[in-house]
Amino acid sequence: MLQATLCDNIGLMKYEEVLLTLSAVHFTKPVSDENITVMDTDFNDIPVRLYLPKWKSERQRPAVIYIHGGSFVLGSYKLAAYDDLNRWTANKLDAVVVGIELAPKYPFPAALEDCVYVIKFFLQENILAKYRVDPTRICIMGDSSGGTLAATVTQLHMPTESRHLFKDDSLIYISRLRNVGVKVTHEHIEKGVHGALSFTRAPVKSVKTWKVMALDAVAKTCNLVATLCDNIGLMKYEDVLVILASVHFTKPVSDENITVMDTEFRDIPVRLYLPKMKSERHRPAVIFIHGGAFVLGSYKISAYDDLNRWTANKLDAVVVGIE
Repeated sequence: MLQATLCDNIGLMKYEEVLLTLSAVHFTKPVSDENITVMDTDFNDIPVRLYLPKWKSERQRPAVIYIHGGSFVLGSYKLAAYDDLNRWTANKLDAVVVGIELAPKYPFPAALEDCVYVIKFFLQENILAKYRVDPTRICIMGDSSGGTLAATVTQLHMPTESRHLFKDDSLIYISRLRNVGVKVTHEHIEKGVHGALSFTRAPVKSVKTWKVMALDAVAKTCNLVATLCDNIGLMKYEDVLVILASVHFTKPVSDENITVMDTEFRDIPVRLYLPKMKSERHRPAVIFIHGGAFVLGSYKISAYDDLNRWTANKLDAVVVGIE
């Protein structure tokens, strides 16, 4: 980011062009391994990368359609981080994974249309049958701007004839919230460290550029160590990440503004953040569900603890973190 800003300021190259050039260094080829067949192909003339488990299964497999992030103008399923995540998801869940290629060639709003076209194509009965996918177990997910696209596609743009493929009433969930007066808001932490998985502290206060870069380097180092241990057979990738993450676990420490406590709701661990200041009105509440690719993470990680503490203090809200 520092190099991109410098090049843009002196007129050498546009900010996003520098980021594109730097990210291309981390592009991967569709390399298969002993467990997963990886291939690049097209769905409705839109590039996708498929991850297909090799071992035979008597039952139909679940599927994950993954939409990458990148502020709607950057990113690619070819990036090593996404390739690793999708490969690991396919292997861990025994699932067919579809990575959709979006920006930068066709910037927003083309990305939303591309997602709709790819998903409609994939949900055809003959395509699901081809890859032996269970139509009742299909997940659409993404990170950052990809998460926004995933939510938009499922809420607004899925064709009526495909809605039976989704369990529950997730397609109208946001509408139900709005109907009872719940507003959906987004708080942005200035200069916050952003990513699908982070073992760094969320910078509640102003953070200098060098510190942000250092935190990013720590996260990348964790990924490298986990990959190395997995490759040499010392320990599984996810087991290494769990150990590294535990270094950043926090205790429920209260401060002058917030009371923090670990308790249980129906035998499920939660961490509560309760503002200390008296209020004449009822407070809002935020129920925070941590990330971690469905198999990692904890509300105890310092990044989540800082975020939930900051949210409780900033919004004068009761925050519930679910383990």
